[in-house]
Amino acid sequence: MSNRAGVATFLAAALIGAASIAGVLIAKRRAAEAIAEFSFGLAAPEGEWVFVSGNNAGGDVRGWLVHRKDGRRLALGRLPGRAFQESLYHAFAFSREGTHAAWFTLHESSFGKPHYRLNATDLSLRSPAVARSEFQSQSVPSFAVSPAGGTIAILEGSRITVIDLAKGKPRFSVNFPPVGRTVSHFLVYADDTHLRLVPRQQFEPRPRQQILELDLATRTIHAVGAIESGYSGLFLRASHDAATILALERQRTEISIRDGRTGRRLSSLPPAGKVRSALFLVGKRVALISFSAEFNQRTGVATKVAGPPGLLTLFDVDGRERARIPLDTSAGGAVLEGQPTPQTILLALNLRDRIIRAGGWWR
Repeated sequence: MSNRAGVATFLAAALIGAASIAGVLIAKRRAAEAIAEFSFGLAAPEGEWVFVSGNNAGGDVRGWLVHRKDGRRLALGRLPGRAFQESLYHAFAFSREGTHAAWFTLHESSFGKPHYRLNATDLSLRSPAVARSEFQSQSVPSFAVSPAGGTIAILEGSRITVIDLAKGKPRFSVNFPPVGRTVSHFLVYADDTHLRLVPRQQFEPRPRQQILELDLATRTIHAVGAIESGYSGLFLRASHDAATILALERQRTEISIRDGRTGRRLSSLPPAGKVRSALFLVGKRVALISFSAEFNQRTGVATKVAGPPGLLTLFDVDGRERARIPLDTSAGGAVLEGQPTPQTILLALNLRDRIIRAGGWWR
């Protein structure tokens, strides 16, 4: 997936061995769909499907779901694109097992004003079809798909709407109180009846960030835990099952694993530089992309030091380092896209401006 050269650049980095799959996949899609440029991709956390998108000759962003082994594909339609400053990363989601997917497509009114419609599909079927929901939005909200694919939760501001996928209609909506200057939240299903709200990042001094949980049966939201930091700036990523949270502090140079419900510190990972991209893996492992940096306690600033331009590091969540792989590219232009098989993780390289359009400094 390249951003300007029009040539897909991939690295399938093995946890044990190495197996390149993505370059072949995208090459087939380029030939079949006449895509001028591939800009984004995402592999299911588990399962056999990969989401890819690209710009056609007219400049529209189109997307497909592609089966990794047999090449089956499902056209997703016109997706939010750079013309509207929307993020493809936030416009698509897999369920935890990769058996269901949901996404927003871009539409325009007769006055040229964009709006977005929710779509979904059951990838466990031999011939998946697109199911279109009645839900529409003026922007692309945060959302998540339940493990069994029965519901989709959508977050707009401080309001959560739960969609019944079988009916394609909202089941209920509920509001939650604002919590400081949080930029945005992750929505993660702990199971089919409990939804966690985990903040992505917060910049207040000595932040204490609450973890909220929505009980779909009682339709109530309550705080179940909190993550505290002694430093300004707290950056979080939740695992696909909401069991653990990756926390970054000290300008993203201090890394810890927290309990996904209580926020309690479970382990601290060895220093890996300044983290730019993170991904939870199957088997209770974590992958990080970083560059060499050290945190200055006196100034509170992390500065770059001698080392490889980019580094891929694999950890167990208990803190044991499994592998450290130098990358021949700047960490600022590399993104962890997913784990298409238990043995491989997928990286996209040379994506510096794509990361900026994805809504922040890290993925």
